[in-house]
Amino acid sequence: MKETLYLHAGLSKTGTTALQQFLARNRERLADRGYYIPGSGLRRAQHYYLQASLRAAKETYLDSTHWQDLRDEIDQRPEPNVILTSEGFSDVDNVNALRDLTHAMAKRVHVVLYFRRQDEWLKSKYKTWVKDERRFNGSLSLFLLHKMARHRNACDYLSRARKWSRVFAPVNVSLRPYRHVLGSGGVVRDFLGLIGITAPEEQGLVDPELKTHVSAPDLATDLLARLNNLPSLPSLQWRISKEIQRLSAEHGIGTGRTTQSCVFTPAELRTIREELAGNNAEFVATFLKADGAELLEFPDAASTDAASYDEAGRIRDQERIVELLPPLFRDHVRSMALKAGHRRAGEIELPATELDLVNRANARLALELQWMRLAVNEEQLEKVKLNKNRQILDQGNPD
Repeated sequence: MKETLYLHAGLSKTGTTALQQFLARNRERLADRGYYIPGSGLRRAQHYYLQASLRAAKETYLDSTHWQDLRDEIDQRPEPNVILTSEGFSDVDNVNALRDLTHAMAKRVHVVLYFRRQDEWLKSKYKTWVKDERRFNGSLSLFLLHKMARHRNACDYLSRARKWSRVFAPVNVSLRPYRHVLGSGGVVRDFLGLIGITAPEEQGLVDPELKTHVSAPDLATDLLARLNNLPSLPSLQWRISKEIQRLSAEHGIGTGRTTQSCVFTPAELRTIREELAGNNAEFVATFLKADGAELLEFPDAASTDAASYDEAGRIRDQERIVELLPPLFRDHVRSMALKAGHRRAGEIELPATELDLVNRANARLALELQWMRLAVNEEQLEKVKLNKNRQILDQGNPD
């Protein structure tokens, strides 16, 4: 039986990847300090399979055997403390089962959750949906309409805090405002402090100030959203997306500025505030004792102070990014834009309505599937030709 099991449960978009990569890079060093990070249930750097087995997952291969593997593994370890990490823990369907499983391994379970002001969290979520394989192809406003119902429960921090505190007891649940920890050393250092590793004990740990998934400028997100309305070769899409984000950040193109597509309108921000402000106020008053809790409360102003591009400036700077792309990527982007009737990528129009958003995404997907079928057919044709050639050679050269 271990002394303490630390359960880092997210939320997403609060520095989770940076913390997980830090823990992975320092696994042996942390073990020397008495903190063991198990290999059971890991996918990449998070304990994905552990949390997934407790959710109503569609993936049938996810089952509870991962927890038995975990228990067998830590029974062989001398460290008194264990660390589990996955943002998916925050959304498990059966928190009581999670409590029973973890309490069977340690005398105390300490849950750590980070929270981010919801307008900032939604914008960060929007940027992720634009740049990843989901290829969201509209504005932040359309994302709010399209996905707010999906994320409404995720934005209800009060209910989430009540659930975790009821199951694990308030003394065993640390609720941390993301803005506060960013201003006091970052998520990694904040987590180290919570588990009892002081500044002198940090000596020898690698990358305690690690940051990953640094948000790309809004200009890059806007460009990617426009390109997401065009068909793209799957092998190129992800690499082009990463290059656009990297180049805009490296060259400072769009830094400190925003675009019309990447900000909430005053009416939208007011709607979010009206829906969540009371909930947040009770959450802060009831659960957040740390300095900086007020940073979760919505301001009176809009959620960004960045200067906004006009249309001509936006298109000009997006063309600068396209020009910096490697030739293969640059030619592909320009070719696809021209085929859609646009001289420049920045002139691709964003969908105006939810229906328009879905229709354009479906049209893009249909064309991509057609390309894939043609590619498969060509591959099969080449195999037939190769087999025929072999038969001819075999007939001409009998053994």
